[in-house]
Amino acid sequence: MIARIVAVFFGLAIMTSSVVMFEAAGAAANAMSLIENARSNDAPVVRAQLLARAERTISGSWARPAWWHAGAAEALSATSWLQAGDDPAKLGASRDWAVRAIELSPVQPHAWLRLALLGELGVENPLCQIETCLARSWQAAPILLFDAECARLAASYRAGVLAPSDPRLSAFVQRTPRHRAAQCLANFLPANAAFEILVTNTAP
Repeated sequence: MIARIVAVFFGLAIMTSSVVMFEAAGAAANAMSLIENARSNDAPVVRAQLLARAERTISGSWARPAWWHAGAAEALSATSWLQAGDDPAKLGASRDWAVRAIELSPVQPHAWLRLALLGELGVENPLCQIETCLARSWQAAPILLFDAECARLAASYRAGVLAPSDPRLSAFVQRTPRHRAAQCLANFLPANAAFEILVTNTAP
């Protein structure tokens, strides 16, 4: 009888844990979808609404996922970053949630990159200096989607850890449509250096 009660107890505990995990993962996924929609939306009002919904998706979840689910903490960090502008409170929140995401799961290329970008704005964190943040982002994921990859290349160049001859630049140009690669490189490289990289590397 005792064994049966114990088995039922553990069964219920596992079921409850599964429900909580499902809720957290769902909230994080929904929030990230809203964030991506906000990034691609040019209407400021719609963009703000999407980001507000993303924030509520995480903060309003009964599972409180941001405190223990890395994806949820990363979603809040990304939301605060996109909302921030020059708001110190939002910049600080973005930093704090990025740190939390990394503490929960260190393989967070976007969070490491965001800490580097925040560091450029004078928002320091307890985990890394700008150069180290960037190095850990590269270690976590050598390739990111275009916007994040371009931001990381630019930040690496500004930090002095990426030269025009760096093979990561050549690899980026080779896997990126030529007009988009040119647009990215023009944002941070001298014109002659950007031109040389473009003419010596061909996109697929």
